[in-house]
Amino acid sequence: ESRYPTVRLATVGDISFSGRAAKTAAAMNYQVLLESITPLLRLADVAMGNLECTFAGKLVPGKMFAASPEAAVHLKKVGFNLIHLANNHIADHGAAGLAATLAAITQANLTPLGAGANSEASKQLVVTECRGLRIGWLGCGRSDHQQHEDPRFWAFDPEELKTAVSKHRGAVDVLVVSIHAGLMFLDYPRPQDHDLALELL
Repeated sequence: ESRYPTVRLATVGDISFSGRAAKTAAAMNYQVLLESITPLLRLADVAMGNLECTFAGKLVPGKMFAASPEAAVHLKKVGFNLIHLANNHIADHGAAGLAATLAAITQANLTPLGAGANSEASKQLVVTECRGLRIGWLGCGRSDHQQHEDPRFWAFDPEELKTAVSKHRGAVDVLVVSIHAGLMFLDYPRPQDHDLALELL
């Protein structure tokens, strides 16, 4: 018998509310976009999703990867707790777009992962506690956009990530690392990504 209670985590890959998704939400509602996963999310104690867009829709209306901030509220309604922001589209609309995204997420009572007011904040360990179990979360991602002004996201660096894992492993009961990397439309990770995952164990 385990000395720890059972805690259920749900993690969801790329979520976007721009383009055709924005048109569907406008014609129907956001719940239609999320209804197939809502029952699973609500069974989880903690749910984390990767936001593959910004909430910069008021700054650059109609642009790809710039969704309405209203969508953040619906992520909370369906059961998400953490939103991973460190990915290849979070800086598509510059520092202002990331700032708008962080604002929408915090106003919706969600916790950002992999992004923050500055570089240090973006790499901060996020801790969720459930039934006495301390679960730590780290999030980073590859991006072609090199951002040099605040706010920041955590741009993937394998050595930096390994250092962070070593630093925080002992502070929590379980450590979850979310890395947005790899190539699209492949069913398996690249060998170097697979090797890194083994190194982080």
